[in-house]
Amino acid sequence: MIIPIWVLILTGLMVTILLYLTINLLVKNERYEDLVDDYRSFFSALNQKVVESDKKLKDADSRGLFSSDDEVGSIFSEIKSIHDSLSNFFKVETDGQTQRTPQQ
Repeated sequence: MIIPIWVLILTGLMVTILLYLTINLLVKNERYEDLVDDYRSFFSALNQKVVESDKKLKDADSRGLFSSDDEVGSIFSEIKSIHDSLSNFFKVETDGQTQRTPQQ
């Protein structure tokens, strides 16, 4: 049984195309894995900063250094609101014991 030449050429062309597509997808996948690793390390560092700033903000707030009736106090309230949003994202508890980073 003799296989026609056009079948061999077509098969070789398909193998070449599939090989190119596989290598291309592999390169893209590795690039995105590196990007995810970078994001993971960024969020880990951000989580640590949120935990540290949570302690400092709670200390400043407990001493009552900023009253909400002046400009500094209103800015402090806004900063505290933003910080609370970040703390909720990272699930930082008020006692500082429970900490969670985003899904890894």
